[in-house]
Amino acid sequence: MTQQIQGLERTLKTAVLERTSRGTKLTPEGQQLLPFAKSVLEAANALNIEAERVRSGVTWLRLSAIPTMAPYLLPTIVRTMRERFSSVQLSIGEARTQQLIERLLNNDLDIGLLATPVGHPSLIEYVVAEDPFLLAVGSDHRMADSADVDLRALEDSEVLLVEDGHCLRDQTVEVCQIAGHSNTRDVGSAGLSTVCQMVVTGQGVALLPRSAAQLECRSGSGLKGIPFKPLPDGSLPKRTIALAWRAASPHADEFLAFAQAMKAELAHALAL
Repeated sequence: MTQQIQGLERTLKTAVLERTSRGTKLTPEGQQLLPFAKSVLEAANALNIEAERVRSGVTWLRLSAIPTMAPYLLPTIVRTMRERFSSVQLSIGEARTQQLIERLLNNDLDIGLLATPVGHPSLIEYVVAEDPFLLAVGSDHRMADSADVDLRALEDSEVLLVEDGHCLRDQTVEVCQIAGHSNTRDVGSAGLSTVCQMVVTGQGVALLPRSAAQLECRSGSGLKGIPFKPLPDGSLPKRTIALAWRAASPHADEFLAFAQAMKAELAHALAL
């Protein structure tokens, strides 16, 4: 601290401390400059800490996921980080897509887990999994025991939508459009788990990402997830899961290594 104060005095060309045989005390100029000096020294310390973090690699990772992925995929990601990158402390959270992108761009977040494509030029998007949609029905629904269903099955049902602002809502509408189906129902401020419970009580059907099926269709839940048959072009209704980070991040290479490890684990977790 003494060296920092002496350096500050040289920079300011002003004595901040009066040094005597009895000790030191602030000069009048020092008293006036003290609040500013504290801010400068605190900022310098913070800069040194961050510089050491950059030099030594990632030791603390801030990762958030969109709400329709967070409860289903973050446990696998946390486990992977602990097993493969045990020296990295992980801070996790969730945010909707637009907020997540803004936090990435503002450097308030290191990595985001979301549905791609985002298409922002300042972000790298690394695809980690394809997440096919299932048709979620109640266990007493007439199609509950079907091995698979045609997309046209949507024509006979009311499809429930999660609340506005979730990308899953837009994806559901797009799939319904492909099926030539427009009978959707906006259920208000409801997330995916709430929509699933509405399906259980017979209020309609929903599109359920396969990544959510293990939790939402667990034994005794009253919910069944039925795979869709391939579309005429051989594809399946799905969303694409990606990890995104700032292209300019000094840790971009490390983030890529994290993403590659997570891709292998998520591929296993999402297997039928």
